[in-house]
Order: sequence, then C-alpha cells, then structure tokens
Amino acid sequence: MISKIKYHNKLICGYNPLNLTPYGIGSDTWGEASESFISSFPILDSIHSAQISRAKDPQYSISYRTNHGPSFGAGWDLTIEGKVIRCSLISSYPGISDFITAGTTLHLDDYEVFGVVRKGT
Repeated sequence: MISKIKYHNKLICGYNPLNLTPYGIGSDTWGEASESFISSFPILDSIHSAQISRAKDPQYSISYRTNHGPSFGAGWDLTIEGKVIRCSLISSYPGISDFITAGTTLHLDDYEVFGVVRKGT
C-alpha cells in the first residue's frame, strides 16, 4: 500500500504478504505476518531518508475491517478510512512514532493497494 499525504510532501507505505480479506469470523480480525512493515519518506528527498517500522507483534500485523481500507496493528496503528489515514494508538509498530503521532488524522491525496504476484518458473 502506498499513500500520498495531502499538504505534506511525503508518502506513507505499508507492506504485508497476506491478502486483504477476513482472517476469521467478524469484521475486526487480524492476520499474522512477520514480514510486515510500515514506512515513510519525503517525496523529494533521497530514499536514504526513509523511515521504517517492523511489526513488534506479528500476530497483529495486518487487520481486516469491513468499512475501511488497509489497517495495520492491534491498536489500529495505521488505518485508511475513505480519504484519510488515521493513527489511533501505536502498539504493534512502535517505530511509526518517528513519523506519525498517535491520535493523528492525515488527509490523503490518493492511495493504492498493490498485489505482488510471484512469477512462475
């Protein structure tokens, strides 16, 4: 997932190898993936200025919520809702506090979710 933040010259991105589908019964369920991370970097700066946060507790690395876009973390560390990105509580990705504050709502210019497909051999 790549999101461009409105009024700020930065991108916030998230990676998770799982599908964005329900992981159990109910709408607030989680998927476990130790490879998950959230990152941020200024659009005009070097890629070397990127900041990255890996999941501290992979059990809550990605969540599925029926009325939202991608959601990362048990405390809803990062959730896309319509044209905003919210950071409700930082719990599963402690390093995101370097680039977003808990309780913050940022407006999005746009976001896209990509699926990585492994090429057959």
